[in-house]
Amino acid sequence: MPSTLTKTQRMRALLKSGKIVVSPGIYDGYSARLVEQAGFEAASTSGAGLANSRLGQPDIGIMTLRWFL
Repeated sequence: MPSTLTKTQRMRALLKSGKIVVSPGIYDGYSARLVEQAGFEAASTSGAGLANSRLGQPDIGIMTLRWFL
């Protein structure tokens, strides 16, 4: 895919391509780099994944976007 596209445009193009998009779950920068090095075109995360890896606690709404800004 051309690198001139925004991330949103690249994701939309992936979804429109008709191919199956495998999007491994990531929870920190290290896992994101591993997924990138493995050659995946997409990755996903969740609030629970971030809370579990960052705090070692279940996701009960105690983490907000401010934790990462």
